[in-house]
Amino acid sequence: MNITEKQDGKYWRLWSAVRRIRPDADRHALHIEALGYDKSHKDMTNGELDKVFAEFTAIIDPAGLDKQMEFRRQPRKRLLYSIAHLAPAAYTGEILRVRFQGRALEDLDQSGLVQLRNTLAARMNAQRHRAAQSEYAHAGVEAAADNDPF
Repeated sequence: MNITEKQDGKYWRLWSAVRRIRPDADRHALHIEALGYDKSHKDMTNGELDKVFAEFTAIIDPAGLDKQMEFRRQPRKRLLYSIAHLAPAAYTGEILRVRFQGRALEDLDQSGLVQLRNTLAARMNAQRHRAAQSEYAHAGVEAAADNDPF
C-alpha cells in the first residue's frame, strides 16, 4: 500500500520533531520499536503508520497520552467511517439486529466492526450487481456472465 502525500508529509513533520528532541534517533529503529519489524514508511498500511506515529508522538510529548491514544484509535475510526458511508443507517441497524443480536455499533469490537463492514460491502456490491443486471435486461442487452472479467 502506498501512503498519501498528506500521510508522507505528516510522517516527515513528526520525524523532524523527533530529531529535534533526540538528534541521534534512528527512524528505522523506531519503526522496529513500533511494529516489531522494519519497513519503509512509504509501504506501510494505515495501521502500521498509526503505530509509528504513536511511537514518534511518545518521544515528542511523553506526557501527551491523549495524542498517542488518538493514533491507536485510528483503525476503529476508519471502520466506523466506512460503515457509515456504505449503507443507510436503518439498513446497518437491521444488520446489527439480525447478525449481532441487536448490539449497538459502539459495542462492537474491532473484529465485529470488520465483519459488519465486510457484510455491508458485500451486500451493497450484490445490490449494485442486481441493479446493473436489471438495467441490461430492460435495455435488451444480455448481461455478462458472473465469471466474465469484462
